Amino acid sequence: MFTSKYLIIRLFVLRCKKEKIYRIAYGAVTEFANSMSEPAVRNFNTLGTYGGYKWDYASIVMAEDALRIQSVYDDLLAGMSLVDSFNKWGVLTKGLNFDVTYNPIGNTSAWQAESLSERQLIYCRVAKIQNLQELFASNKGEIPRDVDKAIYDLTTILTDLTKLPFTKKYSHIGNLELLYTPDRDENGCPLVKSELDKDTFAFIVTIRSGLTDGCDKVTVNVRLKSDGNTFVDLLQDAVPVAGQSCTFDFSNNTPVSVAAVKVWLTKGVETKLVHDVTYYYIRSIVINMSAMGGGIKVNTAWLDKLRNNNLSEKKKKEIDDVSMIERHETQVSVIGDKRFGNIRKHSLPVLKSNDMFFPKGWDKDTDVVGLVSFLEWFKKKTKGAKSVFLQDPYFEDVALFFLASSDIDCEYTILTQTGLKTNPDGTDKIVENGERKSIIKRTIERYPSLFVNMKLIVKDMPGTGAKLHDRYLIFWYDNECVEAYTLSNSLQGATQKQPLLITQIGDGAFELVSNHIKETLDEYYVETIYDYKQIENVEIESKSNETADQGFYDWLITLDDSNVSKFVSKVLPDMLEWNTPAKISSLGYYIARSHKEYELEEEILRQMKSDSRWIAILKDYILEKHYAEYPIGFRNGKQRGFHHYDFSTIILAEFDDIVTSGNCYFLEYANSESSSYGVWGQYFACYFIARLSVEDSIDILKQFKPTLMSIATDKSIEPIYKSANMLMQAIIYNVMVEGNEEYIKALLCDHEGWCRGLGALFLICKSQKEEFNPSVYQNMLSDTKECVALCNAAWSMKPKSSDIMFFYKWLVKSYTVINDKNYLLNTLIDLMKESHYLEDKKEYVSNVINSLINAGVVDKNFISHGLIEGLYGGTMNLESARNGKSNIYFTLQYVLPTALRIVDGDNSLLMDKADKSYNIAVREINANMNKSADTMFALSLPLIYLRNLLIATLEQYKGITSPFVTRGVSLLKDVDKQLDDIGMEDTKKQFEYSN
Repeated sequence: MFTSKYLIIRLFVLRCKKEKIYRIAYGAVTEFANSMSEPAVRNFNTLGTYGGYKWDYASIVMAEDALRIQSVYDDLLAGMSLVDSFNKWGVLTKGLNFDVTYNPIGNTSAWQAESLSERQLIYCRVAKIQNLQELFASNKGEIPRDVDKAIYDLTTILTDLTKLPFTKKYSHIGNLELLYTPDRDENGCPLVKSELDKDTFAFIVTIRSGLTDGCDKVTVNVRLKSDGNTFVDLLQDAVPVAGQSCTFDFSNNTPVSVAAVKVWLTKGVETKLVHDVTYYYIRSIVINMSAMGGGIKVNTAWLDKLRNNNLSEKKKKEIDDVSMIERHETQVSVIGDKRFGNIRKHSLPVLKSNDMFFPKGWDKDTDVVGLVSFLEWFKKKTKGAKSVFLQDPYFEDVALFFLASSDIDCEYTILTQTGLKTNPDGTDKIVENGERKSIIKRTIERYPSLFVNMKLIVKDMPGTGAKLHDRYLIFWYDNECVEAYTLSNSLQGATQKQPLLITQIGDGAFELVSNHIKETLDEYYVETIYDYKQIENVEIESKSNETADQGFYDWLITLDDSNVSKFVSKVLPDMLEWNTPAKISSLGYYIARSHKEYELEEEILRQMKSDSRWIAILKDYILEKHYAEYPIGFRNGKQRGFHHYDFSTIILAEFDDIVTSGNCYFLEYANSESSSYGVWGQYFACYFIARLSVEDSIDILKQFKPTLMSIATDKSIEPIYKSANMLMQAIIYNVMVEGNEEYIKALLCDHEGWCRGLGALFLICKSQKEEFNPSVYQNMLSDTKECVALCNAAWSMKPKSSDIMFFYKWLVKSYTVINDKNYLLNTLIDLMKESHYLEDKKEYVSNVINSLINAGVVDKNFISHGLIEGLYGGTMNLESARNGKSNIYFTLQYVLPTALRIVDGDNSLLMDKADKSYNIAVREINANMNKSADTMFALSLPLIYLRNLLIATLEQYKGITSPFVTRGVSLLKDVDKQLDDIGMEDTKKQFEYSN
């Protein structure tokens, strides 16, 4: 049956060392490409402990000429031990320190065809043991109670070692069998190739000579289907010519959905099926979901209790009906290819839903922050809503702040049960009975600026028994439209410990839910904790009043501002006399609406500079009045939501987190948006102080920082956040647009890390401009590791050519002062892994690393070995892979050879690792007994990645003769041959990168 010159026998042996038991768990003989000088024995590894005994497993592999291995197989079936058989046929056994026999139940079965997958046909001749469980029996014949677990563990190990689907449909554990794959050679290379021409729909079958040589006739059957109907079912045959392939053309002009191919070989009077494959071509994706079952009557204590409740016969029949499970439902959805758009349509309409899912914490794949996304969704829903109802048994302070960040024109009614014990903040803390009511009241009283202006009603159901369970969220709009939702968890802890799922309640269900809520309110006593309509003697300033000093504002209007200098000379002294904060606010409102805004700002600044009192006035105004009521401060202001740019993240971050290329881009574009939050006095105060005093502007932010750090809920609703954001924006504008470089000097020399980080960002961004000279600031940043972070971020921003060499020299100087080769290496490896242009990485290594090597700061062999150790693993997969030309991002398969060539150190480690990768990959391929296309492709990927690395490496060393290059050339030939042998000669080229 076998046509290969060589066969290989693989035996997987179980051992119970304590009882001195050795048994063959599985054995197979397959075709192989070459012979072995002696058996290879893999050491025993632990499988597990079953019935109190520890079991191990190992493998024995031997490849020899076909007759000899066939004879060993026959000896094992006859009861001869493995060592005795090997000795009989002249196979060396000095490496075997144990022996094993096989005990089949009887005669070996005849050859039988078995399909491992849709694309692999094998013939097998099987010998079986009598009882699979006896593999783990003791010497006394006792089978352990946990034998099922033992068999499962063995199944898993054999699947991994052989790549045969033991865990699915290949239940051959305990067998000793001959496996023959007629449509592949001994290396797993396909001998039959089927192709469908996508334009003409012709189907071509090519059979290589390795399959047809020595045969009298080859016959091919092709069946082509479309939409479930067979429109081609043809037989073609040919007389093969030795050394030549046979090609069969099945012409066709109809789109194909399924193609079944069978190939028979005839020799003399014997005809054998050697290829049986079915191909499926996706014209449309059909999703068919069905649930079927016979009638099953459910008897439970709950249903029996209902039946015995003196019900009418009609109700009893209803109970009997619902206790019968009998279901058959099918749903089909079809997504069609555009070319066949008129053929397939959706069987069912796609139902649109407003359901939402918000992930727990931060989702790294989608870059979504669950709570922030939920808040944005909630704000959109409350905008324009007339009223909102929230039933949440665990409502508390965090949920209160959540509501406060939304539309305050809306009325909010909350129904909760404060008597329930909770741990709403995601910690182990338990909030006891009554404590939550106090927290809610205390929070509202503590933050009147947030809640007094809200139409807020909080109702509570006293008692510790659980009266509320579900969370409902209902929005009523002016157009009589209602949207209702259920929440998977409480607003208090949403997205903290678990994701939040919001499911919309449909029309029919909403009426029932609404009735249920009313019934609950009628059934239980409800206490009102807070009602905005019952709050008395609270002065709420009208938000429509946008001027703090109406008389002053009216006077400004009467003045003639055509002469800006005279106008300002009258206004500023008047503002100093009394009611200064209100007048600053009113002047800001006036400037914002003036057609001479720019002229007024410049003249005000000029005259303020001549009076030192204004710096102190503006500083106190920002620090003390930002928390005042609108329009002097931000409390109860119109704009309560997020600002597009959150500058407070810089104030609260450390140097290394601030100085990144991402923040550089953030800073470059941040000055393009200007927002006052509608509080014009604060806006212009920040703008003026940023122009008047660098030191005082920075000091204001420093005084803001402790409070910003203490905010545990949504920062964007707090006045201090808005004030800090506005001042930061004014400073950025002052530096980036107006060119005030005094900030850079002051920030770089500051003792606080966030200030130095902001100064470094300014330095990097300004370095993109032609008129800026960064070398002036080199000695202002004293920490050398901060200098490295600054220069690396500047390098990644691609500064102008006149400055890039400055940053390279600054890096060399900083690394020299640090004198830590491991720090240097780790920083270099991180940069090489990031998505930067290959040319920039080459330039970095040439100008920084080579300069350090030449100066004797670090050894080139240390860098080479470190790069290989740090980057080699990334070259063996498609990490950050991008196709294209040399000026775009490259994979590490190109970065590593390029860096090594520039450093020019000892690269022998690279070939050592490459040899090891090659040997592991070849061993995995050779150990593989499943020759299906998917398995062969998966096993070939490590070799394909290795091939790319070798090609890129040899390209770097083109024209150079060295042992390193010689090893690379030799290994590349081996890799290519191995890939070609397993039929990957075309596939490997699809993974190449073009320069």
